[in-house]
Amino acid sequence: MPSLGRVTLVAGGACLLFLLWWSCAEGPFRDPRAAMADFENPTNRAEDQLTDPLVLNGRRVAPHVLRALSDPKMRLRRYAIGFLGCSRHDPSLPALRRILSDPTEQSYFRADALEAIYLIKPPQGLAAARRFTAESDLLGATAQQIVAGEWQANCRTWWQAFTHRHE
Repeated sequence: MPSLGRVTLVAGGACLLFLLWWSCAEGPFRDPRAAMADFENPTNRAEDQLTDPLVLNGRRVAPHVLRALSDPKMRLRRYAIGFLGCSRHDPSLPALRRILSDPTEQSYFRADALEAIYLIKPPQGLAAARRFTAESDLLGATAQQIVAGEWQANCRTWWQAFTHRHE
C-alpha cells in the first residue's frame, strides 16, 4: 500500500503538470496570437465572458488588441476597448483618444473609449468627459456619469475568467 506522502507527492505533481499545461493552453503563457484569435471567434461564452481569453493572457495580448482596434469594423471592438481600459494599458491612450475625438465613430465606441481613458488615467478621462457632457447620445450620457462620479467600471477579473464565472 502506498504511503500517504507518496500519494500526496504524486497528486501534487499531477496538479503542477495540469497547471503548467493550462497556463500554456489557456492562461498567461499562451501565445498572445492564439488568445486574440480565441477572443475574435468566441465559442460557448456568454457576453460577460467574451474578454476571458484576453484577461487570462493579460498585458501580453494588449499589443495585438491595439493593432486590431484600428479597424473600425473590428468584430467585438467594444469589448477590445473595454479590455484595454480594464487592463490599464497606457500605450493604448493615443488610439483611444483618436476614437473618442473622431465624430465619424459610432457614439458607443466613443463612449467606450472615454470609459477606457478614464480607467487608465482618471484625471485625463475626467477632463475629456467634461468636453462631451452636452452630447445627446451615449457618449454624452457616459460623460455626464463620469463627471457626476456615478459611472462604475465593469471589468472582468482574472479569477472570474479563470473560473468561467458567468454573471
